[in-house]
Amino acid sequence: MTNRSLQYIVKDQDPLTRGPEASLQMACQDMWTRRVDLNICEMLGNGYRFGEALKFFEKRIPVAPEASPGLKMIGAKRLQWLNDQMADGRDYLCGQRFTLADILLYCWVDFASQVGQPLDPANTNVAAWLKRVGERPSAKA
Repeated sequence: MTNRSLQYIVKDQDPLTRGPEASLQMACQDMWTRRVDLNICEMLGNGYRFGEALKFFEKRIPVAPEASPGLKMIGAKRLQWLNDQMADGRDYLCGQRFTLADILLYCWVDFASQVGQPLDPANTNVAAWLKRVGERPSAKA
């Protein structure tokens, strides 16, 4: 199911998800979901697929092992960019609202830390966000 399909279902079921404010909130979620997916998650994922997991993926998808270090570097630099964005004191990517964008990024940053791409400790805002998300009951489940 796509992000848009999920939004349609939620919007149809919940009267609080209608109106101009809800549209702005959905736009914020869409923007941040795309940003983290394309600029961070794709880089971390392909850095892993083309590097540590090359033997597993080389028979399944086209791979470019020479790209792995560069992809990991881009992912790390985009996490630095995100760290700067979060310096405004927000709790989550869309301000005070926990959204799909937070779920997506949390999963990938957590995964990356387990496969040789740890979060740079200098990214203190992202680290605080990661801790906050990790303390949510759903993340502990």
